[in-house]
Amino acid sequence: MKALLAALSILVLPGLMPALARTPPAQAEASMLLAGSITVSPQGAVQSYTVDKLATLPAPVQQLLTQNVPHWRFEPVIDHGHAVAAKAAMHLRIVATPTDKDHFALRIASQWFGNAANTYGLTIKNQTLPHYPGREIKERVSGTVYLVARINRQGKVDQVAAEQVNLRVRGPEMLMRMWRKDFADASVRAASHWTYNVPASGAAATRQAWIVRIPVSYTLHEMGKAKARSYGTWTAYLPGPREKISWLKPEASVPGSADALPDNGLYLADQSLHLITTPKS
Repeated sequence: MKALLAALSILVLPGLMPALARTPPAQAEASMLLAGSITVSPQGAVQSYTVDKLATLPAPVQQLLTQNVPHWRFEPVIDHGHAVAAKAAMHLRIVATPTDKDHFALRIASQWFGNAANTYGLTIKNQTLPHYPGREIKERVSGTVYLVARINRQGKVDQVAAEQVNLRVRGPEMLMRMWRKDFADASVRAASHWTYNVPASGAAATRQAWIVRIPVSYTLHEMGKAKARSYGTWTAYLPGPREKISWLKPEASVPGSADALPDNGLYLADQSLHLITTPKS
């Protein structure tokens, strides 16, 4: 899915410059993750939507949403042979890209429509967090790994792969490839031992396996300081390449990127709603 563009050029917003402190201005992008819900009609038009803490978001971000979301079109949801209205959780990644030294352009870079896996009865049984790689601790590097895993009927992970690794610190290309590999390897190594409680009832219980997406966040905090508020705040955005996963079936693949998902969640890989058109910029 191409990024959703809007003709918004904005002055530097509060929180943007601290987020980009370690990124050269000419290469700086920042992003924020938003959550909410969306309801579509039987014809696939947007009936209504909500965004959490909307009033606290910067005015240009609110404007971006107003210009885009109401005009989206989705594949109709079919239930027992009939198109029906449907509601799903919505996750969005907003990205700010510099256009000159004083302005940024905003876009909706990625989106995800679907409830967390526990809605369908798939829950975490044992999920020991990965070790933070030593090199990245020393070099103060943070990022998020987007895993795809296949869980069998015994609740064990049959296969797991890192589909994408985003960084929040820029460095030489060779070094960034190394950071991404370190984060990916640590995440895959840990995830291969995770276990889950599988659905015992409902439509999801009939599956032979469950394909899930798991964002794994690596964030360093200074001792003695409270964790910074994350929702609706800007962080540096350095998206990694999206890797092809040979065993991932087409219906579980995501057009574009799945990096709109919030950190450290658990989601079925197939979305509840499928966006088919995007508004013009």
